Amino acid sequence: MRDFMGKHVSQVDKYGHAVDVDGIRVLMSVLGSFRVYYAAHIDRVCVTVEGRPGRGDMSLQLTLEQAALLRDLVAAGIADAMAATLVEVPAELAAGGDAA
Repeated sequence: MRDFMGKHVSQVDKYGHAVDVDGIRVLMSVLGSFRVYYAAHIDRVCVTVEGRPGRGDMSLQLTLEQAALLRDLVAAGIADAMAATLVEVPAELAAGGDAA
């Protein structure tokens, strides 16, 4: 689902603004490597972004439902990025013709 600005979100209100349905709202930028694992002793999916030294790390402890939602949001963002890089060439140009 998208908000009024076109960002992928889990839910929107009648005006198109993101709704905080799970009590988690984080806006940040992290440069690092992802690590994802299931911690059975707390019944959570743990997502850790290990940043560069001095830049800080980030970690999330998510329920299975939250983790699935995060996966879907990330997949939607990746699909958008891939679609934005595709360039369609008109058939006339691909065949060497003049498009004008």
